[in-house]
Amino acid sequence: MTQHVESISKKAHTILTQLKRSICYRDTVVLPKIYKTFVRPTIEYAGQVWNPSKVGDVKTLEKVQRRAMRLVNIGEKRSYTEKLECVGLPTLEARRKRGDLLETFKILNGFSSLDKEQFFTHVQDRHDMGTRSHANNLLVMEKCSLNVRKNFFSCRVINDWNTLPEYVRHSTSINNFKNNYDSFICEVKK
Repeated sequence: MTQHVESISKKAHTILTQLKRSICYRDTVVLPKIYKTFVRPTIEYAGQVWNPSKVGDVKTLEKVQRRAMRLVNIGEKRSYTEKLECVGLPTLEARRKRGDLLETFKILNGFSSLDKEQFFTHVQDRHDMGTRSHANNLLVMEKCSLNVRKNFFSCRVINDWNTLPEYVRHSTSINNFKNNYDSFICEVKK
């Protein structure tokens, strides 16, 4: 995946360079909208498939957004995270995690054409004991001996999904899930 990450980050940097040359007014409203329209789709396309597991790949992708935040005219010097909060953008890693959990929700609730039996196993499918994980009907991670397998979609989302509160996991629609997840993340940040 490293070659793919380098390729898309290079494309994104090229787009950023073109935007830097053509846009003079770069405030906290205009530039984030342009960034979300032209750069971020290049970085995030089919993210659930190629989600980077190496720290270097994650940093390579995050460099694109760091560069975009340096272009924003905020005034005084601020850190990367402060600039993200100021313009209302999450980190790319947080967006990939949200996308993974959204795709998990779609698969588990039949909003996707994929068969949930091929991806996930629930605790209630495995045993009848009255444990906490059985009562909450959590997902079970399959045993993986290789690091490559641990980073597959069906393995990497299990812990994140199981740590979500019930009201998020049992949302009624896709938009309801997005809203519940976003409010849960806002509560966690406080």
